[in-house]
Amino acid sequence: MVFFRRLVAVVAGYGLWTLLWLAGNKAFFAASAGAATAARQPFGDVPTLCGLLVLAIACSLAAGILSARLLPDSRPRPVLVPLCAALLASGAIVTVQLRELLPVWYHVLFLVLLAPMTLLGMRLG
Repeated sequence: MVFFRRLVAVVAGYGLWTLLWLAGNKAFFAASAGAATAARQPFGDVPTLCGLLVLAIACSLAAGILSARLLPDSRPRPVLVPLCAALLASGAIVTVQLRELLPVWYHVLFLVLLAPMTLLGMRLG
């Protein structure tokens, strides 16, 4: 039963991260598309990329909080490791696919922030 609850915590955390990221991206780009067009700025400008990093931090915190609340015990490691591994694997795949479109510093920060922010979310949860 403990294994099942941990599995649910990992899947729920990953699912929440993905759902928030996709919804946040859609809302973010819908809001910033008009502003970027009016300012004649390209997609990869620094404020836009920083906004996406803030979104990634919020998604990671939320995923960690949800996973922690679903845990049958107070030990986050059995859930933290597979959750962060899944987030990093997905992030690395997307990073490789978008490597030409975004600057290296964005990719590095995005990947580096995933695990610590998820852990912080678990501690807050």
